[in-house]
Amino acid sequence: MATDWDYAFTVIIGIIIVATVIGNLLLIVVILKNKELKKAINIPLASLSSSDIIFAILLCFWAQNHVYPEWETPAALCWLIGYLTPVIWAVASWHMLCIVLTSYFKICTNSTRLKSTRTVGIMLFFTWLIPAVTILPLVIIEEVKLDPKLKQCGVSMSEKLWAKLLVILINFFIPFIGAFVFYGLIENHVRKSKERVEANKMAGLKPNRLAVQYSRGQKDDASPSTSNVTITTPPQNPEDKNVRDEETDNDGVGSEMYKNSSDTSSDEEQNVTKSTGVHITSPPCDCVPDYADTTPDTAPDCADTTPDTAPDVC
Repeated sequence: MATDWDYAFTVIIGIIIVATVIGNLLLIVVILKNKELKKAINIPLASLSSSDIIFAILLCFWAQNHVYPEWETPAALCWLIGYLTPVIWAVASWHMLCIVLTSYFKICTNSTRLKSTRTVGIMLFFTWLIPAVTILPLVIIEEVKLDPKLKQCGVSMSEKLWAKLLVILINFFIPFIGAFVFYGLIENHVRKSKERVEANKMAGLKPNRLAVQYSRGQKDDASPSTSNVTITTPPQNPEDKNVRDEETDNDGVGSEMYKNSSDTSSDEEQNVTKSTGVHITSPPCDCVPDYADTTPDTAPDCADTTPDTAPDVC
């Protein structure tokens, strides 16, 4: 005979079931409808929502056993409930590791293969396969029946503790330890990245940039360029620049070489623009590349002898 506590427990279970089903269905619909959320990193969330919906359905039989304790669950249905319940619990723990691995591949690696949807699909396949395979022998060698205390079908009354411990070790301890390790690796990677950024800011290094504007041809006509590509080169050492400036002042030939190279560069840029449709623009900078001279050991890299008249173009 059901008691007041059984009815109250059934109401609580009913609220949990409704909230679980509606919430997870909304999450799946949002991921499928929103193009911005259709990413590899969100696929494990949709899979986890599916497992939660299955678990909510299994809770219905648990609530029914509380309201109608005299109702005897069929043997096949009881076996299925006793098998699926621990499988869903284990699937949830493996999903946690899958989500952590997906984040680790996205943040800490540069491999496009590890970040692909195929890799996520393979991980999800094993996320469902491992619990299903490891728990199946337990329900085969043991009798699945209704537990009178828990009012739920399962193998909780089994005396073979070694089988239960093995299942718990594989499906719970390994995913939790793996998630803890990979979360630590992600945190360590983020911390080192922040330290490198702060070190570059403290050093005050400003990289030289070469901006390239290009346009793609559309059939027989090339439209005006609207795309920019920025190529970053390593910053030059200020001490090397000062040495080159002193050599330029001593020789007095840097200014003439600078002007000739500027004219040559302009002609080359015009030829490239006419032939390929690629427009190259170079922002102002302080140094110019090395140029051949009769004295290669002392040829200056930068010309700064006439700062008022020399053009400020690379």
